[in-house]
Amino acid sequence: MCQNQKFWGGRYNPIIPVNNGEIPDNYLEYIKYSDPDFVFYSEGTNLTKVESFLNPKKYYKIEKFGTPKFEGLDCTYLLEHSTDDALLCESGYLYKSNLKDNLQFYELNFLFQSYFFDKHELLHRYKKITINHDNLKDINKIIALESLIYKSILSKRDVYTNIFKTSELIDQNLELVIADENEQFNDLLYYWNRQMYLEKHNYCLNQIYITVQQLERLSNDRDFHLLLSSLSKSKDIKVHSETLNNSRLQEIININLLNDKKMVNFFIKEQGKFPFKIDDIQYYKHMDEKVYTKQVLIENQGLLNLPKPSFAASKNLSQEKWAVDIIIEDVNEQENRRNKIKLPFGTFIFD
Repeated sequence: MCQNQKFWGGRYNPIIPVNNGEIPDNYLEYIKYSDPDFVFYSEGTNLTKVESFLNPKKYYKIEKFGTPKFEGLDCTYLLEHSTDDALLCESGYLYKSNLKDNLQFYELNFLFQSYFFDKHELLHRYKKITINHDNLKDINKIIALESLIYKSILSKRDVYTNIFKTSELIDQNLELVIADENEQFNDLLYYWNRQMYLEKHNYCLNQIYITVQQLERLSNDRDFHLLLSSLSKSKDIKVHSETLNNSRLQEIININLLNDKKMVNFFIKEQGKFPFKIDDIQYYKHMDEKVYTKQVLIENQGLLNLPKPSFAASKNLSQEKWAVDIIIEDVNEQENRRNKIKLPFGTFIFD
């Protein structure tokens, strides 16, 4: 999950469970409407069902002890220099500190990782707030009060993707997903894949994931409650778990969240079995976020200059990849116009 959040759009890459080599039937619809360009699958996975309706560019087999090699644009390049936001990062040695038992909470929710600014041109010029041994005890207050941006948000910024529409009433309040650290599989799947049902928002988190054990340790810090309050715009937080029943969940809320440090309201709401039934999809477009350039070719031998996004100004983009949509119009409506247009080998053409 952290690996996906490193890339532009990675927060919308579904993660599908496989049981004894078989993909559960209740996830087939989810996969179909996701319409992936690339499919990574583990050894022994039966792909027969999905191959009947998917047409990805390529399938990648994940070796038994290997790590999937994801490619894409590092979402760090989506940082906006025109804002006052600072990037949240860490010194690289916190796994040895008092934070080590809760480090995964910050890594998953905020992609809280170390950066080598001297080796990254863009980050070297960007404002940053680094958590180290000196300010470690104030980490929750820093996240709550400072104007920060996290890579977990950057990974879903300015993404044009399918959003699933469902008759299930999805609460738009911030959701706190709680799991026991010894039984997290289904809760992690829910936390990750529910994003496909949520309307895109560039600047805030929709969910926070935490284990019972992490919550017990963090809830004693008043600044942790300040952090939850700062993330919840409505001051109401929905609490959910796929594995803990409601009575156990309410007990956890009463002990750890409804104490004298409480700053927001917490509630439990019944909902249908996940993944939710998909009634329709909405292709998310924000026209005001797109940048258009128009070129007119007045000669048959004219050359089209490919437009570059703002992040392409960096000199360190040799290994990064992105796509550009090009619409070609023939004002003279000549016949066989496609035979007169020369495009690079491998170009996708939609007529």
